[in-house]
Amino acid sequence: MENKIKLASANTITQTSDTVESLSQIMADALLESVSFQRFTLVPATRDKFRMWTGTLSDAIQAYSGTPAESGTATVSDEEFTLIKKSVNHLVLYDAFKDTEFNLSISNLKAQGLPAAFEEFLASELGKQAQKLAEDEIWNGNGAQTGDPVTGDGFSALIKANVPVGQQGTSATLDPTDVADVDDFLAALVALATDDMVGNKSNYKIFMNQKVNDAWYEHLAAQAATNIPQNTAMKYFNWDVEIIPNLSNRRVIIGNPEHMAIGMGVEGDLVDLQVVDQYAQGTGINGARVTGNWGYAAGIAATDFAIYEFTA
Repeated sequence: MENKIKLASANTITQTSDTVESLSQIMADALLESVSFQRFTLVPATRDKFRMWTGTLSDAIQAYSGTPAESGTATVSDEEFTLIKKSVNHLVLYDAFKDTEFNLSISNLKAQGLPAAFEEFLASELGKQAQKLAEDEIWNGNGAQTGDPVTGDGFSALIKANVPVGQQGTSATLDPTDVADVDDFLAALVALATDDMVGNKSNYKIFMNQKVNDAWYEHLAAQAATNIPQNTAMKYFNWDVEIIPNLSNRRVIIGNPEHMAIGMGVEGDLVDLQVVDQYAQGTGINGARVTGNWGYAAGIAATDFAIYEFTA
């Protein structure tokens, strides 16, 4: 008698929610809505770093000659900036949906995963929270002032580490959020700018947060016999003012946007967001886990910056 054993495999794979890529895109879109990500050059980052070229050229132009001699000095360097990396690991139990519009399908959540609308909500909210944190770290990271995050080197830390001392200043008495101090504070800042910066104001911005700008507007209004148009507060002696919502209100910066960039992870585990069904994986958890990673960093080129800070 011949014994035969019949082996069979049966697999059913159903996808009813958005793809992993779309969830990552939802979060990334929210992150990119911030002022900083919109205003400055975005540089793709790989292997946890992004790079910027820094260089100077001087004395290359000379008087006319039929046989001009070689002249000029060029200094070029390729700088790398390390990304600030973030992760999320959030568990959502399916039982939490028992009193919601998804109650009738609660028994099917084990097979279908979280409702697509809820996944999109999580991705969007993570993006909004990441946006505020990213801008804070990109501008204030390791800035060494009260309230500054200590993660990564933001624009402030990079400026103070690389720009000549004569273009940096502090005050323990002038508070830029105080109407009585803000004009003197801004005057002290622009006094640090080089002649080349002053002569080419159209290439530069004064970066401040909204609270400082409100103080500047109130100062202007107090000096006039009639109301000052709100947009007048977006200028300071022909310097254009740019509002950066999450820049510390203890500092104001002059910078050339062309010499400022933000690196962002664009491949691999540097930008990822997905929802994983824990029940189907046999973990004993009747829920789904939201996991993700992303990274970003600030970078500057050249030394044409000025920074002034309130230190009290």
